[in-house]
Amino acid sequence: MELYSSKPTFMQQGAPAFVGREAVNNAYSDIFTLLKLNVGFDIKEVKKLGDNTALVRTHSNGTAYFKPSKTTRNEGSNELFILNLENDQWKIDNYIFSADHR
Repeated sequence: MELYSSKPTFMQQGAPAFVGREAVNNAYSDIFTLLKLNVGFDIKEVKKLGDNTALVRTHSNGTAYFKPSKTTRNEGSNELFILNLENDQWKIDNYIFSADHR
């Protein structure tokens, strides 16, 4: 959570938006209780949108291990991060991703 802003939003495919630090933290706790990710990120674009805002677009690729079923599958997503400058540090303010199963 140290990477996130003071009022973040996390949006994953097929789920409602998680708004606020507590909601984002709970979403991550739920996700990583069920799976373990082994992915790498390829940064596709970094764009400063103003003095205090930036956009980062990435693609991730790797595997996801599902703990309950003990199964693994290929995992890939397109991600979009909106960063805000808080206390002289870039923080993730908005994060959205969608699965990319090629």
